[in-house]
Amino acid sequence: MIRRLLLISCSARKTDTPGKIPACERYDGQTFRVVRKALRERNLAGLDIYIISAKHGLIGWQTPIENYDLPMSRMLAETHKRTTHERLYKLMEETDYAAIHINMGVAYHNTIAGVDWQRKPVDYAMGGIGQKNSQTKRWLAAIEVK
Repeated sequence: MIRRLLLISCSARKTDTPGKIPACERYDGQTFRVVRKALRERNLAGLDIYIISAKHGLIGWQTPIENYDLPMSRMLAETHKRTTHERLYKLMEETDYAAIHINMGVAYHNTIAGVDWQRKPVDYAMGGIGQKNSQTKRWLAAIEVK
């Protein structure tokens, strides 16, 4: 099975459900809505989704988290950088990704700055939030599931 990696940043908009719930349900920004819709509409087997969180660093799509309010800063990005790089290298060592798509804000890019993507095709969503989400939607739509 062809494997792909989607890497997105957390969102300021969150659900206020008490206790820990999966990150994909906690975060409710536009990017998360685009991804959840794509997952509902298509079988995207082989897609791994990871989130860079201002509070938690790099986490999986289903990682249970509590509600919080912490915007990403340059200092937080630097704090998460080493562990984010380590986890990404481990992911790429364990999984031969055919493609990687990254959709995140500028502050979050600092956490992945300098990552050696090991010659994998990396697609960065560019522009404003609407443009980035359109690019992510197209990238997800292009995934062929057999």
